[in-house]
This record gives sequence, C-alpha cells and structure tokens, in this order.
Amino acid sequence: SEFSRPASRPTSSSSANEVQPVAGRPRDHFRPSSNGGASDNIQIGSRVQGNWNQLGYWHPAVAVARLPGGGYMLQYDDGMEEQTSADCVIPWNAAPPAPPAASEVDKRAMPLAPRRRSVSRVQESEKVRKQFEQERKNKLEVFKLKNEDKRWAEMHGLRGDDGAFQGMIARFRASMPVESAPPNANACDARIAVYVRKRPLLPNEIKDGGYDVVTTGTSQVGSSLVMHEAKTTVDLSKAMDNHNYKFDGVFGDASTNTQIFETALRPMVRYLFNTRGGHATCFAYGQTGSGKTCTMAGHGNEQLNDGNALGLYAFAANDIVAEAAAA
Repeated sequence: SEFSRPASRPTSSSSANEVQPVAGRPRDHFRPSSNGGASDNIQIGSRVQGNWNQLGYWHPAVAVARLPGGGYMLQYDDGMEEQTSADCVIPWNAAPPAPPAASEVDKRAMPLAPRRRSVSRVQESEKVRKQFEQERKNKLEVFKLKNEDKRWAEMHGLRGDDGAFQGMIARFRASMPVESAPPNANACDARIAVYVRKRPLLPNEIKDGGYDVVTTGTSQVGSSLVMHEAKTTVDLSKAMDNHNYKFDGVFGDASTNTQIFETALRPMVRYLFNTRGGHATCFAYGQTGSGKTCTMAGHGNEQLNDGNALGLYAFAANDIVAEAAAA
C-alpha cells in the first residue's frame, strides 16, 4: 500500500542515509534514519536540538534522560517534554539535516510548524487561574441548613432537599441588606462594559418544580448578584454556597428595557455623536430562553404596560434619529 511504512529503517551502516519519502505521510520527509552517530556523544543534561514530534522542525532542548531503547527524554525550552528516538536528537551546535526533495503533491501535504506556547505564557495563565480561584474562595459564603429553613419549607408546603434549599435561600434574602451601590457610572468610558439581566421564572418552570437561585442586590437596577449553589457535604448534611459577583450593572427581574437602555445603551449613542469616527457594539449573550429576544426586540404587547414592549433595537434607533436631527 502507498500508505505503508518500509519494513525496516536503514541503519547508520547501510548505504542509504535517509528513509525515502512515503506518499501520504509528509512527516517522513523529515525523518533522517541516523545522524552519523552524533547522538552517541550526547551527554545527559547537555543542550541539544530535538525534532519535535518528528515533524522536521528542530527546537532547542535539554536531554534529561536516556531511554532503554536508545532514545532520549527531552525537555524543550518552551516547557514541553517528549520521548523520542536517537535519530531525532542532534548536538546543540550541529546543523539539522536537510529534508529530501519532495514532489508537488508532497509539498502541499507538508505540515506547518507547530505553534508552541512559551513557558512564560503558561506560567502567567496558571498564575491568573490560581488568583481567580483564590478570589472566588474569598468571596464564597457557605450557608448551613438550620431548623428554621425546614420550618419555612413546611409552611410553604415544600418537602425534600429542594424545600430545604429554598428555605436557606429565603433566609439569605431576609438577612441581605438592600443594595445602595448604583451601576458603574464610568462604564461608558471603558472599552468593554458587562451588564447582566435576570429574568423571572416562567410558569412552566415553576410548575416543573424549579426555583430561583439568583439573588440580585435590588429588584431593578444595581451592580451585584449572588448565585446560590445547593450541595450535600461529605457528612450528608445540606449546605449552600453563595457566590458573589459584581458587574458594571445588574438588572433584576423587575427591571424594564427602558431602564436597560437608559443605563447601558444611551451613553453609547452619546459617544457615537460626540466622538469623531466613533463606533460601538451591543450584543446579548445567553442560553436559549434566557430572555435575549425580549431584551433586544421587545415582546410587542403594549397592553401589558411592563416597559418591555419595545426592545433595545427600537430605543437605540429612535435615539440615533433624534441625535441626527438635532445635529
């Protein structure tokens, strides 16, 4: 078959010094079968060049161990490690072997140089991840189940674990002070501003036994929210993790599209007309059914008189036309 490999690889004593290219296997164009015995002189801990993944691209590395089969364990300068054969390792000052000539078909199949992440970037991303986890841990508040939570559940006809968790959420909300911090007034000056809107539970969700696990600082416009995570600990007791988050603005389940436009989008329209060449983008992100369409386009029912008949599209268009007419 044209995709099969040769039965054996030539040794350093054979007349052929390199494996012949095999169609369909572009990496074989770069796999010298020997390096003239140079690998025999490589000392553990010395600087070498390694043929990364046998792709023909030689990267600086250190030989950290000798493998039983005659190969080496290499640690590359960018932090990657690899076990490779001896013919893929050459001394630091040696010139990498030139690849054999390839046909036009073979050239089109040649692999691109692999993109490698540097050690500094890997370390930086790990540092950011640990910092995020520490901040998350510091903000975490754990609620333990109390008898009053059970009594609250019984008073509201709720049973089981879901009733106990809803009792803990009710206790948390009763002890939570009303938020006085308004949305970030300087958000319009930032390159990116993030706003979150909480929608109320739908009738079918309530019918299916769903309950509200998001508490906003205020029912309308604020800047923080708490996510309640129900859990059972290792001793089988019930508890709840309260995750605190702050955003440029948080709109509660009683907020309206008018409030969202006044807080988040109207400053963007002002920026467009007050800045030469200015531009701005607003997009809604969320899972299916989270309320994106109602926010951006409105539900269109004026009779409900809930402030959501018109969406942000219409509010922004009206404001742009009014600004253009006044200019």
